[in-house]
Amino acid sequence: MRFFSVLSIRYKILSIAVVALVGFGAYFAVNFSVASANAERLEHMRNMVFPALERSEQNLARLKKIANLLNQAVATEEEEMVDEAVATAEAMAAAFNEIAELDPGQAASIEGLQQGLSGYFTLAKAMTLDLLNGAIEPGRIQARVQAMQAELQAFSESLTRFRDDRRGAFNQAVDRANEAAQFGINSGVFIGIVLVVVLAATAFVVAAGIMRSITGVSAGLKEIAGGGGDLTQRLKAQSQDELGQLVTYFNTFMEKLQGIIGELQGYAGQVGVAADKIAPLARIGRESMERQRADTIQVASASNEMAATVTEVARNTEHAAGVAAEANDAAQQGNTVINEAVDTIQRLAGDVEEGATAVNQLSDDSENIGAVLDVIRGIAEQTNLL
Repeated sequence: MRFFSVLSIRYKILSIAVVALVGFGAYFAVNFSVASANAERLEHMRNMVFPALERSEQNLARLKKIANLLNQAVATEEEEMVDEAVATAEAMAAAFNEIAELDPGQAASIEGLQQGLSGYFTLAKAMTLDLLNGAIEPGRIQARVQAMQAELQAFSESLTRFRDDRRGAFNQAVDRANEAAQFGINSGVFIGIVLVVVLAATAFVVAAGIMRSITGVSAGLKEIAGGGGDLTQRLKAQSQDELGQLVTYFNTFMEKLQGIIGELQGYAGQVGVAADKIAPLARIGRESMERQRADTIQVASASNEMAATVTEVARNTEHAAGVAAEANDAAQQGNTVINEAVDTIQRLAGDVEEGATAVNQLSDDSENIGAVLDVIRGIAEQTNLL
């Protein structure tokens, strides 16, 4: 389990394929071994066991044929059958030689069979020819027949045992091939069952590890989301795979975020303190602006009054010009009117004097207006500074 927790998710998933490949490799190795062994057995059967069995069966049949040919030769007195029997005996000897070449391990048995064949056929052929030529004494026929029968029986039994041994070897090879095939089938079934169990266990361990990590991360995120913004909570890494790295990076991010939020809280406290200090200054500035606004209204009223005064002076001046024109006309009309003009001029002079006084007053008011404007400008500069 510790090993799987260290592996990455990719290698965890690949481990399932590795287990499958290992199981398939074991199954292939067992089947290949069984198939190779069976191929060797079948090759041995085809090249050695079955040919020896086949030639043994053929020689048993040839042995019977030789006995029948010799009996028929005696009965029919035809020597051609003896020649055929000789050819058959030579075929038996050739078959024995082939068996010895195919299976050198049977050379000793083949040599014994060759001697048995030679011993029997020599007696049988000589007796047959003697019977055909009438060269045998009647009193010795029975003894020679018994000797020939004894050789025939001994050779026949030896050949039969050899044939049975070859048949047993053939059957044994077939049984071994069948057993090997059955072993391959059983091994395949066993390996398949073990492979399925191992694959299921591996898949369960891998899936359980991944799901445990995902569930842990999900539960941790849910707890953090429902914790009222508690930045001190951290996720727990349950593995060292990609999910474990995700948890590590998330916790690192939360630590940095917690530090940033802490710094912001410190800045907020400082801003609050500064706001408390600025509030009285803002109140003073607001009161100063209210006073400046009231002074500005008063200056505007004074300016309006000065404008009305200037208008009045202008009207008086215009009236004085009209009076001067009338005086000039009166001077031309006569001396009589001069006195009245003088009087009028005198009055005009008084009015002009009053106008000069008003103009001087207007000049003074204009200077006062400049001073007021300087005050307003200074207040405005102070306001800009605030």
